[in-house]
Formats: sequence, C-alpha cells, structure tokens
Amino acid sequence: MTASLDGTITAPSVEMTNEKQPSVQQPSRRQTIAIMLVACSANFLTIYASGAVTIALPTIAAEFDIQESQLQWVISAYALTFAGFLLILGRLADIYGQKKIFILGMIWFAVWSIVCGLMHNIIGLDIARALQGMGAAASGPSAAGMLGKYFHGRPVARNRAFSIFGATNPIGFVAGMFIGGVFTQTIGWRWVFHLCGIVSMLVVLLAVFGISRDEIHPDIDRRVDWIGAILGTVGIVLLTYAVSAGNTDGWGSPQIIISFILSVLLLVGFIVYEHRCPYALLPLSLFKRPGFGAIVLVLFSVQWTFGGTYLFHLTLAFQKVYNMSPIVTALHLSPLTIMGAIAALFSAYMILNFQRPKLAISGCMLLMAVAAGLFAFVHVDTSYWRVIFPSELIVIIGYELVYNYANILVQTSVGPHQQSLASGVFATTAQIANGIGLAVETTVSSAVNNSQAPNGGPDLLMGYRVAMLVAGGLQFAGVIFSAIFIPRDMPEEEGSDSIDGLVGSPSELVVAPTEPAMEVPALARRMSGRSSEKVAEEGGVVLNEIKPGV
Repeated sequence: MTASLDGTITAPSVEMTNEKQPSVQQPSRRQTIAIMLVACSANFLTIYASGAVTIALPTIAAEFDIQESQLQWVISAYALTFAGFLLILGRLADIYGQKKIFILGMIWFAVWSIVCGLMHNIIGLDIARALQGMGAAASGPSAAGMLGKYFHGRPVARNRAFSIFGATNPIGFVAGMFIGGVFTQTIGWRWVFHLCGIVSMLVVLLAVFGISRDEIHPDIDRRVDWIGAILGTVGIVLLTYAVSAGNTDGWGSPQIIISFILSVLLLVGFIVYEHRCPYALLPLSLFKRPGFGAIVLVLFSVQWTFGGTYLFHLTLAFQKVYNMSPIVTALHLSPLTIMGAIAALFSAYMILNFQRPKLAISGCMLLMAVAAGLFAFVHVDTSYWRVIFPSELIVIIGYELVYNYANILVQTSVGPHQQSLASGVFATTAQIANGIGLAVETTVSSAVNNSQAPNGGPDLLMGYRVAMLVAGGLQFAGVIFSAIFIPRDMPEEEGSDSIDGLVGSPSELVVAPTEPAMEVPALARRMSGRSSEKVAEEGGVVLNEIKPGV
C-alpha cells in the first residue's frame, strides 16, 4: 500500500468479485489543475457569450439598421439551441466519453463564434448564434460531468471544485458585459465573438493534451433514446421559442399559441415515452432520489429571479433611467462578480461544514426575496450605495449558495457515469427558467410602463419595481416550498451506476493491482485513527467489502 504526494492512497491487490470492473482513476495535481482550467474556462465562455452580446445589442441594431425588437433573436437563438440540446448531448457524453463530446462541442462553439463576428446581416447572425448555442450545449454538461466523475468519492475536493465552477457563472456574465462594452466602444462589437472563438480553441488544446482519455464503464448501455431525444428537444425548443417571441409577436398570435400547444403535447409525450423506454434519455427514476425533483424546482425559481428578472431589469435601469454607458453599467454590476466569486468559494466550506440543505436553501432564498424587495425603494434620486449596492451583495450571496447547494445535491444523487446527464438536467432547467422568467417579467414591466410611462425616462422604474416584487414573491413562496420538500440532510453520494443500464454495487471494492497483497491486520493498523470519510476525501479507497479468506 503506497501514498503519493497528492494524498492518493493505493490499495493492494485484493480478490474481489468476478465481475469486470473499471480501474479507479487516480488523482494527480497536474490532472486536477488541467481539468479545473478546462471545465471552468468552458463554463466562463458559454456565459460570457450571453453577457458580452447583451451589452453590444444597441450597436448591432445601429449597424444593421434594424429595430430593437428584432434584436431579441440574437439572444434567444443562442438560448433556444442551448436549452434544447443539453439533455441529448449530456447523455451522449456519458455514453461515448465526456472528453470526446467536450472537445467536439468546444470546436463547434469556437467555429461559430468566429462566424458570428463575420456576419453582415441580422438573419445570418441569428443563425450563427443558434449554431453557437449547440456547441455550448455539448461542452457545458460534458465539463460538469468531467468534474463530477473525476472528484467522485472525494467530497471535500468535489465541493471546492463545483464551487469554483459555479463562480464562473456571475464572473463570466459580468466580465462579458464589461469586455463587450470596451470592445463595442473601441475595436468593434465583432471582436466580442472573435475573442470567444480564439480562447475556445486554446481551451480545446488544453483539453486534448491535459486531460486523460475517457474511461467508460464496461457495462454501460450504449443504446441511444433517439425518439425521446426528438420529443424532448423539439418540445423544449418550441417552448423556448414561444416564451422568447411572445412579447414581440403577441401572446395571442397564432404562431405563439400553436408553439405552446405543440410544446406541451411533445413534452407530455416525452414523459410518457421515457416512463416506458428501458434505455430512456431521461430516466424518471432520477426524480425518485431524495430531493431531486424539489431541488430542480428550487433551481427554476432562483434562476427565474436572478437571471430572468433581477439582472435584466437592473441593467435596463442603469442604461435607460440613469443613462449609463455600457462600460459604466458593467462597473456598477461588478459587485455581482466580486461578491459572487467570494460567495461561491465560501459555499464549498459551508456545504462541507453545514450539511443542512433545507435550512441553508430556505435562508438563501429569503435573502434573494429581500434583495428583490429592496428594489421597490429605488427612485431616480436614490443613492446607489445606500440601496442598489446592498441589494446586489445580498442577491448574489443568496443565489450563489443556492446554486452550489443545488449543483452538489444533483451531482451526488447519481453515479459517476451519469454525471453529464444530471448536469444536462440542471442546465436545461436553468435555461428554461431564464427564458420563462424573462418573458413573464418583461410582460409585467412592459404592461405597467405602457400605461404609466409611455414616454420612457425615469418613470420606467415603476414597471421594473413591479417585476422585482413579483420575483421577490416567488422567492418567498420558494422559502416555504424548500422548508417542506428539500431534504434536511445532505444525501449520501451514489457509489456506482447500479440502475438505468449500469451494473455494480457500491459495496464492492474496485482497485487496480499495484503491490503484493498486504495482510488485512497490517492494513487495519495503517488505517487506524482515520475515518473512511477522511480517506475518501484525500482521494483514497475505502474498503467496504472484503471477502472471507482474503
């Protein structure tokens, strides 16, 4: 039995079951740094692509000589394909290897990022953005899946990894807005996309040479649920289209009504088919895991409030009411980036030392409700430092802690070979929540402002305040929901993929032969004074079951 410098414990050769088992991937410092850089960079870029484009929209409208209402598809086309293809691409990553799908997705993302910057009409830009979103849908769940699989069985390292990974969300969006503002006012908005493509190719090179090859479970069911994929993907795409276009085309327009009806029928058909399919794209057994369904609904709620309401309307207030330039707007949003990073890193410590998700999530949703409520006191002459700044700090702390608790709960509820699928469910929920939240809240704010602020200006704050109050009310409802349905304690991590096409028992030891066998008494003496949890946290192997006579 040996111990490496990075804390890895290699167990001796022990006769176990006769079933073929994959060897345990041993952690190393170089591999850990590489996988963290690759995963976090990819997540940063996919979020950056939304933030940077948002700030450049007025300039794009002026160059293409189009109405602002036509700009929505620059954002919506990306969100539509991003949300629509997450599940199937997450499943393919689990089947064929997360590294393979990640690299292909990032190459696709890089190519279409460059193409976006070369477009000279709005239709071409919309199409390129939709294709760019498909690349994000491939790289996103693959990146999270690589993290979940690599750190599986090491809760301390896993919590830190996913907290850092989660920190790239607010950092990516606000950094994207700042970079987009600088580029738009200097070298041009096209470099927003060119930079994204160039950096994406650097991430591809790091993934190719820095991450070890995929290790796929030998007994994984490689059948692909293409019928479920079509039903789910088309249903999500139509739903995303309907909620995105409803504000501009009119909620009562034929295309919106038909899209809503078809999306509901397809998604109901998807659920029915998944219940009967033995190799379902989305195994419904996932929702039988403790708290899985509840945490998905909680994520939907907080994403609606933060991404679909708070960030959007705060940006509008800065630009349309306070007449801030893109760069100044990004600077006023920078507390979200700084505090978001701090809160995300702190969440790793909190999740490890305060394993009471019911209390933590309920409390953080209450913080988000308070932050949204503070916006009701914002007027034209309100001091940024007295109201808006504290609101930004409170909302990002609540959001980051809930997001990371939810992410850890989802990842620990599945085995190592379903990590990308779980990440796909997580990301799909977030994307749909953004779209629906944005559609509903902009409808609310527009309805108020059309009657109360027809000429725009400072009176626009009236509609923004109402939208914020609606979001705050949703969070208050979420507090009650979380107190009832979220598990009191953190669930135990799934040790293997024993369901949904995978075999194996979490009680079976899986070790690769390394040294001549050590007698069990000697092994016990060396392990004395160290809990199995501590060994697992350090990257070691816990001997859960040793056959008699070994």
